[in-house]
Amino acid sequence: MKDVLNTILIVIALGFVFIIVRRISQIRMVNAYKQIINELKAKQAHDEDSAVPLEGLDRLSIRLMKNHRPKIIEQLLIGKVLGATEDHRFYLNKDPDELEKMFNH
Repeated sequence: MKDVLNTILIVIALGFVFIIVRRISQIRMVNAYKQIINELKAKQAHDEDSAVPLEGLDRLSIRLMKNHRPKIIEQLLIGKVLGATEDHRFYLNKDPDELEKMFNH
């Protein structure tokens, strides 16, 4: 009976660890999303002429820091929130005030 109870407690503890790790990952991705948007807003990158390169997209930083930025940029491009030029510079496709509303929901 004691072994069964220990097994159940271990499974519950592992479940909590899994939930916490997922939540931390989610928070990091949301923060990366906000950081990208704020970086482009600060540089006033609103069209192709004002597009800017984004930092932290090289392979080394992705591997060393578990950088979420490339995945977030990919999702923002798919959702047409960001636009990209042929020379890998990025700009906002949507109004910054509209994006701010997305953060608050």
